[in-house]
Amino acid sequence: MEQSDYNIISYNSCSDLGKRINYSSLIVGLAMIAFALWLLFFLNVDNPKSNMNIFRLVAGWILASIGIVILTFKLRRWVYMPTLSNIRKASYEYPSSKFGTLRRLLASHAGIEKVNISDSSNVRIDCLYSDDGEFVALQAIQYSPFGDKVLTYVIYLYGIEAADFIRAINNIR
Repeated sequence: MEQSDYNIISYNSCSDLGKRINYSSLIVGLAMIAFALWLLFFLNVDNPKSNMNIFRLVAGWILASIGIVILTFKLRRWVYMPTLSNIRKASYEYPSSKFGTLRRLLASHAGIEKVNISDSSNVRIDCLYSDDGEFVALQAIQYSPFGDKVLTYVIYLYGIEAADFIRAINNIR
């Protein structure tokens, strides 16, 4: 297996990224818990043995559980710090028939003239990009039988270059 000195792309490895509170998740989670509490404690059913009473209790507990899960796991999101735009993660896979186009794309947008792509397996481009198109972090990785082979270091693009790269990579698919 061929070793590489390159780091694998991740949210934590990008200094331009940070975590912020996701206010929509906060509002949805709190609203679900409030509605669940209303169902459980303030909504009365005439007959305590009716099916509606059981439905009210089950629905209340389910909504409260979902609200707690949202507040626990979805409260924070990754953002591009200068613009506070959401960060998305994408992987683009290219077969050997697209290697020439992929080399030209990396040379023109990322400044990498020589990428050591063998023609044996597909190449994957992993990207972290902002919704506003102001930031892209990308890395080329090739599949191999004993683990992925990292072809490039993590490349950062900003501004117009980032938006152009995202448009170009979507066009060669």
